[in-house]
Amino acid sequence: MALCDAMAEEPRVAVMGEDIGAPDGSFKATRGLLDDFGPRRVIDTLDLEASIACTAVGAALSGPGGLGAKRGWCASLPCPRK
Repeated sequence: MALCDAMAEEPRVAVMGEDIGAPDGSFKATRGLLDDFGPRRVIDTLDLEASIACTAVGAALSGPGGLGAKRGWCASLPCPRK
């Protein structure tokens, strides 16, 4: 699973989105991430696309990279290495 691989590779990366912490995750794409990485890295949010996207962009710009998950889409924003 790409999200799991990205989070395992970079411990500063977190994923956020609606229902991603649910037992089956969002569309089962995030299933098991909460158990594997905990609530500090797997963050349930409200259904606010702009907030999820802006937070992921801010995380990417600040260094660790951001993953935003929304039912029906997932955005991965890699951070350039310094």
